[in-house]
Amino acid sequence: MLYWPVTTLWPDQIQEFDYLLLIDRIKKQLYFFYECPEQSPQVMLFYGQPGIGKTSFATLFGRNKCADFEYFAMNECVRKHADLLDLNINPARLSAYYKDTGERVIDYLTIFDEFHDLTMKQQDIFKVKLETLREEQRVIICLNTSRDRPLDTVLASAIKSRCHLVNFDIRPNERGEHAKLVQERFPSLSLRDVERLLPDMRKITREHKLRTAFKDFYLQKAS
Repeated sequence: MLYWPVTTLWPDQIQEFDYLLLIDRIKKQLYFFYECPEQSPQVMLFYGQPGIGKTSFATLFGRNKCADFEYFAMNECVRKHADLLDLNINPARLSAYYKDTGERVIDYLTIFDEFHDLTMKQQDIFKVKLETLREEQRVIICLNTSRDRPLDTVLASAIKSRCHLVNFDIRPNERGEHAKLVQERFPSLSLRDVERLLPDMRKITREHKLRTAFKDFYLQKAS
């Protein structure tokens, strides 16, 4: 089984909730879970288009609110059915004995990313696993959906029934709100650029970094 500590995968700048560019509807729901992690559902499933903050929030939650957490990329496991069967998501962990006494009230978080890359049969392996969690344990499942691949076509019904669902997709009437938030954060991009690149925040971040680097380079040359 391939897994990595999440802190090696995401930039250190994603350290605070306010750094995430979330529209008000999604922000309110996630902020409650972030500020009251003990009230969060044991299994949360984040779905929507790629690059809109699902994994970013999951890793932020793990880093700041959980004593210990692990990240599993399901696209690395699709040909390893036996590993999925053997995966223990409720192990005895040091965090149960050494967890912080402050705000990190969750012992252990497991993040399953790219869950849509598993077949329905492979997803069904997790039915029992999700019902045997300890009280202070959480699981977050992230999967991509689209107009052509809606949730019910990429997620097994047995898993869906065991999860609290959070839809990260931006509704048509929310696009203006989202675009304004993004342009304020990335002033190097015009509104037309933002509308062209949304909703994939990874593309927006790359474009912003590239334009900023070009600007800095030519400013140095001019001086």
